Amino acid sequence: MVFKELETPLFLSSPVQNYTRERRKLHKEKCLPSETCFNGGECVQRKRCDCSRYNATGSRCQTVHNTGSERDSICRTWGQYHFETFDGLYYYFPGKSTYDLVRQNGLDEQSFSIQVHNDPECTDSVYTCGRAVSLFFAGDGEIKLQGNNVTYKGHSVELPHIVEHVHIQRIAGYTIVRHQFAFTLAWDGISTLYIKMTPDYLGKTKGLCGNNNAVIQDDLMTSFGKHFLFS
Repeated sequence: MVFKELETPLFLSSPVQNYTRERRKLHKEKCLPSETCFNGGECVQRKRCDCSRYNATGSRCQTVHNTGSERDSICRTWGQYHFETFDGLYYYFPGKSTYDLVRQNGLDEQSFSIQVHNDPECTDSVYTCGRAVSLFFAGDGEIKLQGNNVTYKGHSVELPHIVEHVHIQRIAGYTIVRHQFAFTLAWDGISTLYIKMTPDYLGKTKGLCGNNNAVIQDDLMTSFGKHFLFS
């Protein structure tokens, strides 16, 4: 018996491989560019992402739990839309306005808020679009960080500079703001911001940085018991 040589070796093409390629092609046709899946997620059909690769959650895989011990309870935000809470919840939030990162509303003089101003006209890389940061303290004026400039009550100040319990200086390209009792903040002048609270503020904050209570599941929970960002 004579066997005819196959034109295409079996290991280069198979019904299973063809099915997989066709399925991926079909999925891509169903997914719009605006329906991007984050954190390694794969769009499997319109408005649906497979988030299993990094155990992400959310309709677009926009949240990931980061509970590593090296986190050290630091809130961080970068590239306009990327945030990670004190308790380790990473999420993507494409907001184009001003938001409270940290807010502490007490009855004493230690009440304060830290706000981030996202660029509403950002159309280029979100890592190069400019941001600004504002700090407000009870009974005092605004401290604003924009680029490498620092203003207090609308007037530029030279660094280092002290305002009541707040010390501002520049170290290794970062603007460092230290509040004597509450927090340390580091700003790179473009889009990246790090905030670390003192132990006295465990469970006492609100805002996009979360409530700092070491419980990741209740971060960004509204007073109505719902996460205000995610479906």
